[in-house]
Amino acid sequence: MEKAVYFSVENSIGHIWLNSPKTLNALSIEMIISMTEQLETWEDDSSIKAVIMLSTSERAFCAGGDVVSLYDAMVEEKNAGEFFKYEYFLDEYIHNFKKPIICLADGIVMGGGIGIMNGASHRIVTERSMLAMPEITIGLFPDVGGSYFLNKMPGNVGKFLALSGARLNGADAKFVSMADYFISSEQVPVLKDALGNFNWHEDKLADLFKGLEHKSDVQESEIEKRLEEINKLADPDNIIEISKMWGEYQTEDKWLKRSVKNFLKGSPTSAAVILEQLKRGKGLTLGEVFAMESNMAQQFTRHHDFREGVRALLIDKDNNPQWNPAKVEDVDREHVLDHFKES
Repeated sequence: MEKAVYFSVENSIGHIWLNSPKTLNALSIEMIISMTEQLETWEDDSSIKAVIMLSTSERAFCAGGDVVSLYDAMVEEKNAGEFFKYEYFLDEYIHNFKKPIICLADGIVMGGGIGIMNGASHRIVTERSMLAMPEITIGLFPDVGGSYFLNKMPGNVGKFLALSGARLNGADAKFVSMADYFISSEQVPVLKDALGNFNWHEDKLADLFKGLEHKSDVQESEIEKRLEEINKLADPDNIIEISKMWGEYQTEDKWLKRSVKNFLKGSPTSAAVILEQLKRGKGLTLGEVFAMESNMAQQFTRHHDFREGVRALLIDKDNNPQWNPAKVEDVDREHVLDHFKES
């Protein structure tokens, strides 16, 4: 049986290969622990100059955490929150890693995939990249540092993405500072060859990526061209106002229509918690954000909507979650605050 994640070294660069194509490289707790231990070894190894994270499949870099296993743990009343503890530790560790980490985020990148991508020092996307934080659709919240990086995005984009789970292309990721370089997929083999023959000097890494970016066809950012409309839609600070506005919103724009529909079908509790999350996240350090999100994740595993959302979308696949409460108007303040209590 092939390993879901394996490691190799070439030309002083440690390679982390995500290798579970059937699950789109969804992160299990075993994969997370294995990656953390390998990074700790490489950080102390003077022969390793940098690390690259990539997938053995073009279809997906990483589609998120293994929430199906999480669901099983919740149903069996095991410690489902343990997964998040290990996941957030890895995410924060990547942010603070003392050597360059390159992330080739080609294909699907969602949720937990964004978590391991976001802390890398050199984040690369392609025209095949599709990023999203769709947690609202399963009754969760945009975690893995979302309280931090969503607040850094232009205008109200972070709030819009958190509430809608909207899909981003590679150019979008660069526009909202979730990626550093856009390199067309035809340049990826060139990139790998160049790293294999790289005459090591950290400062030259950026030059290599910029050179390949210069040779790549430019992709249009869906978000940039809709920025004014996105800012209007996500302007209110009250979730009931947002729900009313989005419920009445009419557009022929397929991208916006799908994004708004995601919100309207998503968990009302998640929507209300997300607004509070983003308010609290402003001004917090990355470490403080992960501490807050760790408490939140523990609480979400104990509440109804997360379990119900995973059941409806990923277990029974009836796509008909029975949220409780069913409307944002019925989500009271105490219920929101419960999700921030220290566990």
